[in-house]
Amino acid sequence: MAAAEPASGPAVSSDQGVPLGHVGTLWRYPVKSMLGEAIGPVAIGEAGLDGDRRLGVVDSGTGMVASAKRPHRWRRLLLLRSETAGPDVIRIHFPDGLSALSTDDHIDKLLSEFLGEEVELRSQVPAAAGGGEEAEEGAAIQQRVAHFNGALPDADPVSAAR
Repeated sequence: MAAAEPASGPAVSSDQGVPLGHVGTLWRYPVKSMLGEAIGPVAIGEAGLDGDRRLGVVDSGTGMVASAKRPHRWRRLLLLRSETAGPDVIRIHFPDGLSALSTDDHIDKLLSEFLGEEVELRSQVPAAAGGGEEAEEGAAIQQRVAHFNGALPDADPVSAAR
């Protein structure tokens, strides 16, 4: 989920008065496997932090979710930074200073050129083809995104992010 950095200041305590810790900075990652944004107060629901991992990059050929867990193929994802730009809009920052919105008509082309693979930015991802870890990860992400968007996990699994 989101990462937290330690900070100084008053600690949160349990009912027994024992300090549990404190949060110095909270991070949200609007697009799976891209760098994210430091945030202030945020709603937390059943699906986690509001706006966290709302979008994913999907390989157009396989339907698989691109993941930095597979660095040999997707390491360039970690060169991109995503941030919330407005309701249902994510801004993606490229290392050369260019940025684009998730709603831009050319976002898939920009991401494909940068990553060297045909990809699509999706708010819901297709169920992974085949079996194994990648299929389980794809299905888990699909369910989480569908739940976050208020859809049922078995709803139409493919819809464009824009």
